Amino acid sequence: MDHYQHKSGAQKRKEKIAREKSAKKGQSTIESFGFINCNRIDGVSEDQMCKMKSQLSNVEVEPVPIEEDELLNRKVMSADVKENVIDENENILPKTSTARLEELQDKADDVQLVPSNNYDIGLIKELFCTAEQIEKFVHLGPIAHPTKFPKDAFPKSFPRRLFHIAMPNGEKIPRDWLTWSETKNALYCFPCRLFSKMPETHRSTLSLPTGYSKPKDNKWKKLYEKIPHHQSSSGHKMCYVEWRRVEENLRDNTTINFLLNDNIKTEVERWRQILRRVLDVILFLGERGLAFRGDSHLIGDPKNGNFLGIMELIGHYDSILHDYLEKVKASQQSHKQMQAHYLSNDIQNEFIQCCADKVTDVI
Repeated sequence: MDHYQHKSGAQKRKEKIAREKSAKKGQSTIESFGFINCNRIDGVSEDQMCKMKSQLSNVEVEPVPIEEDELLNRKVMSADVKENVIDENENILPKTSTARLEELQDKADDVQLVPSNNYDIGLIKELFCTAEQIEKFVHLGPIAHPTKFPKDAFPKSFPRRLFHIAMPNGEKIPRDWLTWSETKNALYCFPCRLFSKMPETHRSTLSLPTGYSKPKDNKWKKLYEKIPHHQSSSGHKMCYVEWRRVEENLRDNTTINFLLNDNIKTEVERWRQILRRVLDVILFLGERGLAFRGDSHLIGDPKNGNFLGIMELIGHYDSILHDYLEKVKASQQSHKQMQAHYLSNDIQNEFIQCCADKVTDVI
């Protein structure tokens, strides 16, 4: 039977050190994350620094599996923390991270109160909005609420919970019609501000050009009564329905302004095509030195000259010109003068003069 051989103290210490090194593989220490710079801190000696460093190195952090994208994000965040907290020129820690973060947060809150867009509903000065303003603001929609609201004169914080309706079952429904104006520091009802046609004396403060701001007489706590009362009013319900209807029409491109603009673009393109054909015929006759006019200026008359005759010939194969010549012919037969038909000798002379000026400029 083999007898157990007792190990010496030196062997046991070596095995213990080997086990500790093996256990620490793959683990990270707090120092490795770069949040603490132990090289130098005012008021601490080098011996104390080395002691603190050895203590920190013994603090182990449980390794967590990290995806490649998350690891990259953590590296970027760590670099940002180093840049904001550690002064690289002095290689010391000028401020605690908490104090620095509070300072950055205050600066961010100040920036939030500065208007960042040009479609703030508080910029509308008129009581009644125009069709262009309505279409613009409905298309863009209410702007996002800021992260910080001003306090009233008492001072009380703004009740952010009013942006939602608490249902009996615990569900929260957002009041999507409430919007905040950063230019006026006031609260508005988005649909009522755009679509309300009521006079100023019968309107809610939420639909006035000034909105519900925080002068001496206005308290934020009054909104707990004002907002539910405004929401249940018939005027608000009508404006809300109109807002959603216009929003849907904008998505489908069926608003009146859109249809009018579409018709105008179509008409402009039609006239451009007609004038291009008129110019081509004028250039054709001018290059060959042929006469333009005849004994008649009527469409369909064989004696109306080369210009109108060629226009009629092209009209046999061109639907745009054919329809246009038919309208001019009907107007001539009914002895009703058209506002403009661009077929007279004055238009021909004007086109010829424009062509001559262009040739002169080139020469």
